[in-house]
Amino acid sequence: MRKLFHTAAAIAALLALSMAANAAEVGARPPVYAPPPIYVAPPFSWTGFYLGANIGGAWGRRNVTDSLFGLSLSNSVNNNGAFIGGGQLGYNYQFGNFVLGIEGDFDGVANTNTAANGVVGPGIGTILLTSNNRWITTLAARVGVANDTWLFYGRPALALGGL
Repeated sequence: MRKLFHTAAAIAALLALSMAANAAEVGARPPVYAPPPIYVAPPFSWTGFYLGANIGGAWGRRNVTDSLFGLSLSNSVNNNGAFIGGGQLGYNYQFGNFVLGIEGDFDGVANTNTAANGVVGPGIGTILLTSNNRWITTLAARVGVANDTWLFYGRPALALGGL
């Protein structure tokens, strides 16, 4: 009986070892194919700060009419051209299709044309008008509706100029 037990134990050990050896020879599973991710561009947004510069020209023609005395003053030089340049800074915020923003700009004017007009008024003497703007600035709001990369907007603004 002892021989039968030893034989059965030897066969069981042999079977157990052969199964383990068989499992060791099984290769790893092949990798599962995953398609590459598809890139989707983020939606366009008008939200953000912006900074810009501008250059150009400015021309003036001045005609002033005084309705009280009926006087008409016109500039003797109607071709007052000047170089103008400056920059702007602003911010827009988009929520849904609506855009709100604010912008300020400042431009210097290289105006060497001092326009002076004089007229003699009855009983009041000579009236002298001069014009010599050296800078222009605006502060503006922006209210608009966006359609992807298009923006339709209105821009109420306050403008100032100085000597």
